[in-house]
Parts: sequence; C-alpha cells; structure tokens
Amino acid sequence: MDCVGFGSAVGGLKRGAVRSSVICSAGGEKRGGWESSVKGVVAASVGAVLLWAGPGHALEAARCDNGIGSGCQDLAEGNEFILKLQKRSAEKNDQRQREMLEDYWKKNYGDYFKFDQNKDLVKNDDGTWSLKDIDTPEARAMRAVASQIAPPKDKK
Repeated sequence: MDCVGFGSAVGGLKRGAVRSSVICSAGGEKRGGWESSVKGVVAASVGAVLLWAGPGHALEAARCDNGIGSGCQDLAEGNEFILKLQKRSAEKNDQRQREMLEDYWKKNYGDYFKFDQNKDLVKNDDGTWSLKDIDTPEARAMRAVASQIAPPKDKK
C-alpha cells in the first residue's frame, strides 16, 4: 500500500492548528490524480510540523532586549552576574540609542550637506549641530566663483 499526505494550516498560524490528510491506495493505484509514495507522506508530515511550530510561538515568547523585557529574569536563571549585566545594559540603553541616532544624523545629513551646500555638519560643545564651510582648495574656489555670479534679477 502506498500513501501520500499533505497538511494545511487551520485557524491561522498563531493558534498553530494543522489539518493533515493522507490518501492511500493499494497496489500502486492512483487515487484522485495523486501518485502516492512514502516520500510524500514524510514530506507532508514535516510540512505539517513546520506549520504547527510556526512563527506564532516565537511571537509569544518573552523577550529580553538590552536588559529590558519580561524574559530577562527567566534568561538570567537567578545568576547574579547575569542580572548585574542586564541591569547595566538597561541603564546604558538610552545613551546607546542616542549615540546611534546622532551617528545616523552625522552620516546621512552630513553627506547631504556636503553634496548640496558644500558644508560640514559639526556637533558643537553644547550638543547642538551647525554647518561649517569646508576649507579645501576646491571649496574655496567654488565659493569664489559663486560670489562673483550675480543672482538673476526679478522681471516685473
């Protein structure tokens, strides 16, 4: 007897319900247009298991990111050293987020202002940002040429 099986998700992946079906035939017959084989049953079983253990279970797991989250206590398993590291990570989280944001600004806005206005984006001592003229021979030449070109006059 040869069999073939297949599975399909029922009720959405989050609930993890799976419906599986197996079609068997005696003597190598074809039933319902399917050529049956043991490989098909194995493939369907593996597929059904993957559908059942899909991403829904991972989404429900407790998380611990940078020492913050409901899963941190479970992850530490009572180890004082790990708890101390998680606490230190949580304390530095805001500082790291701010540094990443400022690095993003410096990189992306800096490129824009260099290209568009030929200026450098610079962080001041008080934490504010300002644009400074780029002091290279090319930049000086561009400023000299730009200062000699008269702006177009408005026609009335």
